[in-house]
Amino acid sequence: RSMASGYNLHCIEGLIMSYIDRTDLVSAFGEVEISRLEFNITKSNEQVEQAKASTAAIISASNEADSYLSVSYDLPLPSVPDSLKTKVCDVARYLMYKDKPTEEVEARYNKAISYFKDLSAGRAKLVFPIPPAGDQGKPSFISGIFVV
Repeated sequence: RSMASGYNLHCIEGLIMSYIDRTDLVSAFGEVEISRLEFNITKSNEQVEQAKASTAAIISASNEADSYLSVSYDLPLPSVPDSLKTKVCDVARYLMYKDKPTEEVEARYNKAISYFKDLSAGRAKLVFPIPPAGDQGKPSFISGIFVV
């Protein structure tokens, strides 16, 4: 569960690509918990230093997901489904707990890894939130009235 410094990042035009950001962690688990976990890692009250802790966990969690996703999907993904965001948040949170995850945090981590394994084995599929090409997702109306 180390957050090593050598990351394999998706880069598009120089941008680091990950499946979530700190805002997603805060939305999922609350500002108080994320800030506490960041402080426990950095022992600093400076936002820049604390952000490094959550960023490292996010990158590690995204890379962990990629290690499974790359078996069945071309990377980078065209978009990020909510189901994937949720699981990557669970992994990042687990990593931020370092050596002392709660039972709930560990259970959610294990479910996320199980989900990633299912994706790589083809037992589950990602559903991408991309509108259909051509019709922009608009319903088509066909009249059922025939004139003879």
